[in-house]
Amino acid sequence: MRTVKILAGLVGGIIVLIVVVLLGVWLLIHPNEYKGRIEAAARQSTGRELLLKGDIKLSVFPWIALELGPASLGNPPGFGAEPFLAFNRAAVRVRLLPLLSKRLEIDKVVLDGLDLRLRKNAQGVGNWENFGQTQKPAPGSDTTQSGSFAGLAGIHVTNGRVSYQGVAIEKFQLETGAFGGRGATPVSIAFDASRGVPGESATFNAKFNVSVDAAMKHIGLAAVNFSGVLSRPGAGRPAHWEISAPTIETDLAGQTLAVPAFSLSFLNARLTGKLQATKIIDNLNATGSVALAPLV
Repeated sequence: MRTVKILAGLVGGIIVLIVVVLLGVWLLIHPNEYKGRIEAAARQSTGRELLLKGDIKLSVFPWIALELGPASLGNPPGFGAEPFLAFNRAAVRVRLLPLLSKRLEIDKVVLDGLDLRLRKNAQGVGNWENFGQTQKPAPGSDTTQSGSFAGLAGIHVTNGRVSYQGVAIEKFQLETGAFGGRGATPVSIAFDASRGVPGESATFNAKFNVSVDAAMKHIGLAAVNFSGVLSRPGAGRPAHWEISAPTIETDLAGQTLAVPAFSLSFLNARLTGKLQATKIIDNLNATGSVALAPLV
């Protein structure tokens, strides 16, 4: 009994010590004073200029939470002065107690006002290529990491924009459920798209549940629904389209794709069918059947 009391007191003392240290970090360390070091580290690891315009907010209990105000990451040399990406606000939280046991448990990641500008130069090289200037580890250094990934509560992206070669995706919204569990993860995506043609626009909405195995070789989609509206000059009223499928199974190891049933509608036309594909990476070969419903 005395031994149990000693152990209990020891554990309690360690917990109190950890809490005191974390409170000290929270009270004494001002993350905004380290902006210069953070920007320099980003420049060294990526070869690009990081600009932290807003405040950095940090909390340590019961979550280690980090929140960034407006920030931007520059392009590599030869792509102009505009940023490669920018955002208005980013926030992520990691639960503290599982982290002490080497288990990474992340709360929902929030990103607002993302502006991603994908470009190619005259040589055909994209500004997303060769990202970073990785340094080789020192000889004899141990680069292995122990621990486990306990899960991610979700991803929430709002008011995003992505542009590439004259095509712009705006009002981008992404909402996901939790990753890392045994069940499927619900995903919802919505955005508007345009390519600079007057009078032409398109909307896109997607909802589905996704499940991925631990080896990232098998991807399953369920309750799949893609829909949108296409407006073109001189086409009269906008055209609504929709694609739905109960399940879509992809096996990357076996290079197979199976869609047991699907339906596609565009204006007054409606198609139903099924699809199977093999060698989806090396040499795509697809078979299936399609039926067109009577047109009105």
